[in-house]
Amino acid sequence: FYGFPKNYYEEKFPNKGSEEVAKEVMEALKAAEIGVRPVKRGLDHGVWSSFKVAFDPAENPLNVPIVQASLFASEDPHQHYRLGQAVSQLRAQNIQIIVSGMAVHNLGDMSRGSSQTLPYTASFDEALKQAIESQPDKREQLMADLLERPDARQAHPHFDHLLPIHVGAGAAGDDVGKRLWTLAEGSMSWAQFRFGEVTAA
Repeated sequence: FYGFPKNYYEEKFPNKGSEEVAKEVMEALKAAEIGVRPVKRGLDHGVWSSFKVAFDPAENPLNVPIVQASLFASEDPHQHYRLGQAVSQLRAQNIQIIVSGMAVHNLGDMSRGSSQTLPYTASFDEALKQAIESQPDKREQLMADLLERPDARQAHPHFDHLLPIHVGAGAAGDDVGKRLWTLAEGSMSWAQFRFGEVTAA
């Protein structure tokens, strides 16, 4: 996270962690033979930038703890899908798994200043939707295939903003994915997905 105006680095998002939840996450990963170590650090911008919109501290404060987990250093979609599968059991313990990234993320082309939706933005955004909304038994491979598309490196020069959704899809198990919303603009696309149905309170 670099090269942005100074005020971005002064942002605050009130939050609390949980050693208990962190321990549950680490135990789930260890059980899947995934190496893990605890660290103390502030929230990544992938967390606070989206959570600040959804949970405005003044109007809609988030009163549950946040435990964030990092991605692998690799760009292997199957490895990240397995990460999601490893923590999927936590959903049954009333631990919600939220992943944060971008449907399309090309800052280099954004700097050229065009707000017109670029062809690769529209095509990759739609391909991502189709893969996520596919049948769960086919979803992992269809999502992995996204990284091999001709427009993949235009949509994501680096896959760090794409791989979180692979974690989320892995955690979803047999739940079907659904795109709730998308906004494609220039070389960027913001999209929101949900796996499974929401039970009325």
